[in-house]
Amino acid sequence: MCIRDRYLDCGGNSVAMNLKTKEKCVLTYHQKGWSDSTHGLLDGYVQDVNGNKVIEISGKWTEAVSIKDLRTNKTELVWKRFPVPEDWENLYCFTMFTLQMNYLPESMRRVLPHTDSRLRPDQRALEDGNVKLAGDEKFRLEELQRAARKYRAERKIEYRPAYFVEHRDPVTKEICYIFNGKYWKDRETYNWSHLPKIF
Repeated sequence: MCIRDRYLDCGGNSVAMNLKTKEKCVLTYHQKGWSDSTHGLLDGYVQDVNGNKVIEISGKWTEAVSIKDLRTNKTELVWKRFPVPEDWENLYCFTMFTLQMNYLPESMRRVLPHTDSRLRPDQRALEDGNVKLAGDEKFRLEELQRAARKYRAERKIEYRPAYFVEHRDPVTKEICYIFNGKYWKDRETYNWSHLPKIF
């Protein structure tokens, strides 16, 4: 048996482009070598519309990232990892942000649709430490999803998201989904009756 610390590693390039202005950001994620000192290492740059590098990016995605404006020579820290919570190894190595993502005060519970992921019974059971119930609920939910998919397939019913519409991006030609604005109208009236029972 081999025992080591778990870690996530990224490697390769990532490109983000403003499709209207053609400004572009290129990040290179360096894979972890034999030394832990290279874990999380990244560098990159931002190009203006003319293809000139205007910003350099450097740091570690596991610790902190800085930028240097090549026009002014000014360096700025743009992101720094928050300290981890106490006993985080026993909290699935979650950050404080992750631990609070499913926080659900009663005031929110009253206004949410019954399909909101924060209401998933398997998630709730796991967060409450009831692993057996969480597993049972996850299985039950997966069976519900399979049955719903089969029902639609047999009746040739096309699934359509309630709050998003399919859209072909005119620049990339890729299919994406755009928010249709109907969620907030439903939330004003608390009318969720058209949504399926998924839990």
